[in-house]
Amino acid sequence: MFLQSIPPSLLPQLKTRVFALFLCILPLFLSPTKAFVLDPSRISDIDQKVSNTIETAKSDPSRLRMLLAPFPKGGDLHHHLAGAIDAETMLHWAGDAGLCVDARKLALIPAPCSLSSDKRPAKNLDRQDPALWEELVDAFSMRNYHFSPAISEHSGHDHFFASFFRFMAALDNNFGRMIAYSKQDAAANNLFYIETMQNPEAISDLTKIAYQKVSDKHDPDTLWKILNPYLTEIVSKSQAETDHAEKQAQEILQCATSTPKVGCSVTMHYMVFAIRALPPEVVFAQLALGFALAEKDPRWVGVNIVAPEDGTVAVQDYDLHMQFFSYLKKKYPHVKITLHAGELAPQLVPPAGLRNHINKAVFDAGADRVGHGIDIGWENDPTILLQAMATKPVPVEINFSSNDEILNIRGADHPFTLYRRYGVPVVISTDDPGVSRGDLTTEYMRAVREQNLSYSELKKLSRDSLEYAFLSGESLWQQGSGSAVQNVCLSTPFTTAPKGKCAEFLAKNKKAALEWQLESAFILYQEKVIKGIL
Repeated sequence: MFLQSIPPSLLPQLKTRVFALFLCILPLFLSPTKAFVLDPSRISDIDQKVSNTIETAKSDPSRLRMLLAPFPKGGDLHHHLAGAIDAETMLHWAGDAGLCVDARKLALIPAPCSLSSDKRPAKNLDRQDPALWEELVDAFSMRNYHFSPAISEHSGHDHFFASFFRFMAALDNNFGRMIAYSKQDAAANNLFYIETMQNPEAISDLTKIAYQKVSDKHDPDTLWKILNPYLTEIVSKSQAETDHAEKQAQEILQCATSTPKVGCSVTMHYMVFAIRALPPEVVFAQLALGFALAEKDPRWVGVNIVAPEDGTVAVQDYDLHMQFFSYLKKKYPHVKITLHAGELAPQLVPPAGLRNHINKAVFDAGADRVGHGIDIGWENDPTILLQAMATKPVPVEINFSSNDEILNIRGADHPFTLYRRYGVPVVISTDDPGVSRGDLTTEYMRAVREQNLSYSELKKLSRDSLEYAFLSGESLWQQGSGSAVQNVCLSTPFTTAPKGKCAEFLAKNKKAALEWQLESAFILYQEKVIKGIL
């Protein structure tokens, strides 16, 4: 009877409003905590128009890339500098350094080389032996993995991690080159900020001391007393190395000239990492340098731990490593921690191995962010864990391509949607784009095609990548990314240059400044999409 009393001309509007109301209340029934479903009434007409354009391109990868490459991407927070360089570039660097190629193991090795043996010169190899060159590119990356007869590893996981041992020699003494390369790649993806994992070469000094002087390999107090006296000198050496690398990168990018390359505009910060497959005393030494360096130098913003999480030593020492983080965090309470945790799947470890790594990273080590977090559904009390991660919050760095290549997890099998359903912040990252043969645009494309994200949701991810970055200063936002801006800038449109107190605020707060830059870029991007320029 109610519907019969409504004029037919109003029925379409009523149906639209009822459907919108249904979408708004649906999350209350689906999730025990904060839901990720957008309120349609809060999506602007502009966002909706851009979203519609992106939606029509989902089935056309070339068109989708045209739309998403210039999409403003705030930060890449899970980025390994050593894994970011493409195989071809590394082979050229190897040639410049006079390195050789082991044609049987498909790996770079030191000189001397010999044309008559398997120890071939890397220099000009692309011209002298194109077939071997192509085999090396496959060995150094995931390109053609399934189809390359030269590759002996039986899984994507093994091939991915083995590639580092093959090409690492090309990266020695190339810190500056690597910075320049990644900044240029970031600029090509309209990315403003990178937090990359890279160890200073001076870390080897502390590693040697740990091997030589440590007898009790497990007690943090003993390890600290032995290693602490050496930290000041090694931190200073690491800072000098960073100065040199950044200067070299600026020269490569011509940042001081009248024609600087676009990479000059990208901000890059660094994080020391420990290698979880090494002996405990070395892991502690690497972490200790990371904490000390991040405390001293604002360019070094945090500490992490890397290497396959399913490795025998990594599994056996996991609790000890978390204890090391907890101990050093008390020494350096202001230093940030992000941890590879839960980069696991059932085919790699037994069920018992999937139940507590994220829990311990969050509750024992005090992680500020978590990288990967794939095994969340297997964790003990996952609901409590997810709620804790949403409340603190502890964001998750999502790496679609490497999760696919290493863990065989993709699409609906990925916990991306689960994290968002519980209100856990997520950010999209590249992990090792050189090895994966991709970039951050590739990851955003996967988010659209595999996770069905709208433009408004992409903007949220981009904003969160700066909101949860380890950047200095206050946020632009009063209550998290996308909320009202700080009062001092509240009346200043993003389309105008900040002045007065707003300009002063942005000058003092790097995080807010980059967030302002991102919002301005969104406006320009949206105009281009709507006008059909993109």
